[in-house]
Amino acid sequence: MTARKRARRFAIVAGCAAALGLAPALFNIAVDPFEMAPIIDLPADKFGVAEPSHYPLWKVIHQPRQGSELYILGDSRARALREKLWRQAGVERVYNYAYGGGTIQEIRSTFELIKNDPSLRKLVIGAPLRCFDLNHRGGLNRVPEAVAMANDPIAYYSSWFVTKVSWRVFADAYPATVKTVEALIPKFSTAAEAAEVEAPESGLKTEIPPTGCVGCVAPAATQLAIVNRGVNLGLGRGAGAVSLELGLAAERFRDLLPISVAARELPKKIARQVERNARGDWAKFAFSEELFGLVAEISDWARKNDVQLVFVVPPTIVEMQTQIAAHGRTEQHRRFLRRLAELGTVVDLDFDSVMTRRVENFTDAYHFKGEVAREIVEEVVRLTKADTDADAPKPAAAGNARQVICPIRNEDVLQREQDGQIEMREGTGCRIWRTVDAQ
Repeated sequence: MTARKRARRFAIVAGCAAALGLAPALFNIAVDPFEMAPIIDLPADKFGVAEPSHYPLWKVIHQPRQGSELYILGDSRARALREKLWRQAGVERVYNYAYGGGTIQEIRSTFELIKNDPSLRKLVIGAPLRCFDLNHRGGLNRVPEAVAMANDPIAYYSSWFVTKVSWRVFADAYPATVKTVEALIPKFSTAAEAAEVEAPESGLKTEIPPTGCVGCVAPAATQLAIVNRGVNLGLGRGAGAVSLELGLAAERFRDLLPISVAARELPKKIARQVERNARGDWAKFAFSEELFGLVAEISDWARKNDVQLVFVVPPTIVEMQTQIAAHGRTEQHRRFLRRLAELGTVVDLDFDSVMTRRVENFTDAYHFKGEVAREIVEEVVRLTKADTDADAPKPAAAGNARQVICPIRNEDVLQREQDGQIEMREGTGCRIWRTVDAQ
């Protein structure tokens, strides 16, 4: 073979290799699942496919350049407080920066992305107690990699992860074509990593210590009786038939948990979460001062920069709330709310109310439906508009049909308790915890 032929063959092989190497990048440029710089309008639901594949990457790329007056941080429950709900309630410049499966570490990292926005005036953070454990979701923090990729187009377009998501978006746009290709090339596409998962089930087979946790005991005057009236709880007939009866001594604050919850049949998924996932939440829960310190830093910054800070403790179904007491966490939960109130106003929705007793308000034991989300948003907007009780706007129309009315105006208050500088006001399906000087 002559040198000329060898050179030509080398050029052909090198060209084919280069084409194969560039193919994924070219495919990513064409599809652009996270919309870094879209050039082709595909008939696909990019948000529905790409956003759950990597929440922070989607959110970082779509952060408004013009800034926002209000940001929402947190996990999937905070994510459910959709931007359109805030706009319907009168807040135009709003961006939801919450992630499915979000952690406190991710909240803190995301805060770094928004704190220099000169438009920022209000910050809403979803802050359930169960997130304040260093082992929660393994301390996951997807924000740094999202920022790095969003700032490096070459890394983004050459990423095999992005290629996987591109293929899923392409499949959403052209399902028949993809079905034909996948028949020829089995297992070409795989499910994207980083999808949201349910509450961890690690340690579910571990017996709960007599005290429920190490260094954490229920109040001395608490009597707890758990009666299982179901057969094979969580599976098959009788699933979810649980009765919890709590006798809690009156303290400075009225009991945070239901006095009694009658036995009732729950949907299998919810019954399984109450039985199993709650143990994963609380059996080995260890409150982290380090994580609380990260939130305290946000609070300090908000005070110095005149930014209104509101924490939202999202509602769970009432049977899930009783698991806090069942695992000896009642007093720890109360202390957490009081400490959080020292950092900012706390809108607490996770207590026994008409709203949390209605199974139809929830998609599972943790996640509430859209109508509840709408009422929560409307109440937080009312709260952030009120400088005093006198000028607080009235609840949105619907009268007694509303399940959430926060005790913002004096006439909305159904119960009021004070301990030192911390006051708790209870309204309809909503409690507000804050320092007295914040009134």
